[in-house]
Formats: sequence, C-alpha cells, structure tokens
Amino acid sequence: MLRAPGIPAVRLPRPLPPPRAAGIIRRLVDALYQVHQVDVVHADLTLRNVIVDPANADAVCVVDFGGCFLRHHPHRDPSFTTSAHVLAPELLSGVQPDPSADIWALGIFTWALLFGGPGPFGASTASGAAVLDELDAFARGNTSVHSAFHAAARQLDPPITSQQQLHAAHTFIATCLERDPKDRFRRELPNDHAIFPTWAHVIDYDRIKAHPFLQLSAD
Repeated sequence: MLRAPGIPAVRLPRPLPPPRAAGIIRRLVDALYQVHQVDVVHADLTLRNVIVDPANADAVCVVDFGGCFLRHHPHRDPSFTTSAHVLAPELLSGVQPDPSADIWALGIFTWALLFGGPGPFGASTASGAAVLDELDAFARGNTSVHSAFHAAARQLDPPITSQQQLHAAHTFIATCLERDPKDRFRRELPNDHAIFPTWAHVIDYDRIKAHPFLQLSAD
C-alpha cells in the first residue's frame, strides 16, 4: 500500500485564510478532473479522504476509493457508502451519482476549510440521521445555503475582513451547493435528450478554475 505524504485535511489548522483555502481547492479540482476523466466518481470527498502536504505547497492527494462509482458498473444506493455530510441531495433518492455529486462535496469541503465546521448541514450535531434530515429540508427548499453562509461568516474568529474574498467564497460555495446538479458548474447539453458521452464531459473545469475564489490563491 502506498502512503501519500502529508496529513488528512481534517488535521489542518482550520479555519484557513481564504487564499490558502483557495489554493488547496484549486489543487483538489485538478485531482477531481483526473478522477472524472476515467469515468469515476469518488462519492465520498471528506476531509479525511484528502491528504494535504503543507511541506510541498499544499499538494493534495485524494484517497479511499472504496466507495467510488464507475459509470458502466452495476448501480447501488450511494447512501450506504457516502458520508452523510457530503451526500448530495439528489442521492437521497438512491440515484447513481455523476461528477456533480463530487462538486457538491467540493462545496462542503470548501466550507469546512474556511469555517472549520463540517458544513452547513448538521454543523451542530454528529448524528448522521440529523444531517440527512437537514439535507432533506434543503432539498425541499425549506432552508438556504446563503443564510447559513452569512451566519457562519458572522461567527468566524478571526473574521474574513475582505468583502471581495467573502463574496468570492460565497458565490463559489453557493454554486457547488446548488439544489439542481445541472447548476453545479455543469456543461450545457444541446437539448433535453442529449447525454454526456463520458463523465469527463460533465463538469466545466475551466469555469471552476476561472472563478474569483480560486483566483485568490497566491500561487
């Protein structure tokens, strides 16, 4: 078994300054691009499953593909293998995830780097059932990521003083956490009947990397 140099992201001294968080997320986007290129969805992108190497410019390595999904393999219920706090809302119904589910988890991951908590769903509880209840309420339109973001920002110590950085982080996370997976940095299909030829074509990675939040990275 190979061991990636560094530490699990859960051991980073969170909350992180936005420029450092943006650099880690940019590297993680590059890693997800490589994963999706081979028609794989990780489906459990948690802080424990991403290794960050502070001694090597915060290089990242995604680990633990035991619960991943392959596009042409038999379907299974993702709720059995995906951690509750990174489970995309469409997966509550047991559908097979596509790369949009990893982008949802990327938004949760970004939130955790910036605010230190596990994310906007279940931040006050470790109960998986309670997290799923909150996620279901969000999926039904009963809660808002925007209000949760502003509440978390107000409680942050030290605060993010740059309104530019705060706005960039807000819009990036909000796009990753759109209810409809089609709104999570997805490429557009020519019509309602078209399908993506491979999972490599689902996400617009260039659009992600051009987002103002990722431009905060110092390198």
